[in-house]
Order: sequence, then C-alpha cells, then structure tokens
Amino acid sequence: MARGIMVVQSSPVSPDREDEFNDWYDNIHVPEICSVPGFVSARRYKVPGTEAEGGGVPAYLAIYEIEADDLDAPVAEWRARSAARLTTGTRALRLDPPPVVTIYELLA
Repeated sequence: MARGIMVVQSSPVSPDREDEFNDWYDNIHVPEICSVPGFVSARRYKVPGTEAEGGGVPAYLAIYEIEADDLDAPVAEWRARSAARLTTGTRALRLDPPPVVTIYELLA
C-alpha cells in the first residue's frame, strides 16, 4: 500500500474572516476529508507572524496523510464528492488565487 501526503496551501478571503475560516477548516473541512477512505490524518500550520493574507504567500498549510493502493484515488473521491455538492464549503476561503494542492508519495 502506498503512503503519501496531500499538501494544501490556503488563506481566508480576508483577515476579518480568519476566525470563520479556521472554524470551518477545523470543525467541518478536515473531518469531511478524513471521512474519505485513504485519508488517515490531518495537521494544520500557519506561517508565524502573518496576518490571514500572509503577504502574498498563503498563510495556512494543511498536510493530509494518505494510505491507499493508488494515492490519486482518495483525492479523486474527494473531488467527486465536492462536484456532487456532498461537501460543505465556505465563503471565508480565498479562491482567487485558489488553494495550492500537491500530492507527494513517500519514497522510503
């Protein structure tokens, strides 16, 4: 079984919506993603000393651990659920520019 991570860089739409963004991320978004088979855990980070906008760099980073025969399968399932509107979004998430999502496979 392959192991890897999905790394997501994102920011709230504005500094005054940062609390709403974090509440949604921690209490809704992370549990929904971790309910998809293959996603096993999540951790969140913030660039220290930044406001929500992060000076042009996304202020927040989420790392999701994935264990699956095909690392793309859990991500595809998440995207399918999102497209079918089976997930909960928020207007507090900045979409312009959109979050940056990268998948990494564990080498060792």
